[in-house]
Amino acid sequence: VGGWYEHFLTFLLKRYCDDYYGVSEACCEWSGHFHIKSKGTLYNAVEIKEFQRILKEPDIDYRKEYGIPSGAKVISFTGRLIPEKGIKQLVSAVKKINISRTKKGQAPVYLMIAGDGILYQELIEMSDPYIILTGQVDFEHIVKILDASDIFCLPSDSEGFPTSVLEAVACKCFVITTYQGGAKELLVDEQYGIIMRDNTVESIQKNLEKVIEDDAYRTQAECKSYDRLVKYFTWDATAEKVMQIAKDMNGEKE
Repeated sequence: VGGWYEHFLTFLLKRYCDDYYGVSEACCEWSGHFHIKSKGTLYNAVEIKEFQRILKEPDIDYRKEYGIPSGAKVISFTGRLIPEKGIKQLVSAVKKINISRTKKGQAPVYLMIAGDGILYQELIEMSDPYIILTGQVDFEHIVKILDASDIFCLPSDSEGFPTSVLEAVACKCFVITTYQGGAKELLVDEQYGIIMRDNTVESIQKNLEKVIEDDAYRTQAECKSYDRLVKYFTWDATAEKVMQIAKDMNGEKE
């Protein structure tokens, strides 16, 4: 029924629209399923000045609020708590990492989960002292959670162009996500972050362990992805592209 509805709605849209743009190259490719040939991309984006404003405010400190030691590594997830987001695999991977680190005499890592959904109660039951669920929080608190984090992990089965990845990069988090949707257009290779081919517990654990102790690599990747975000994935950049498209179309009509 969902597939039929998508095709029917697209059929109606195609009667009234001649030019299509996707929020990512992956979206443009997906649109081909509906026999739509996109003319280009208008990227999903963030308002970078708003992040800068919130990050300067000292009133919220999530590490202090939850008693997280200053040197501890923090992994975060923000979004809906549904099976498609791979959140249960992420929790299991972090728990396995901490078992391994305890055996080696290393400090545990923390996982902060912000959001709500059908898995919330199950995740509460899976949690331990190093798995922190904040529940649903507003945008400013999301920014502060990301600011307190070293790594953002979104191990989804399916995505478009996740705003949560853009938000994490805007807060200079190292990002690990899956090869779904448009995130790979921001994190173009491992100099920018990690794109996993799958979201198994083993894959998540391996990639998290790869970067947890590599501060130099994480910092370098954070800077490169942030610079790319500012150049291509802000609303100013997208608005400028929209204006250029409008000018080109007006020129064609003249």
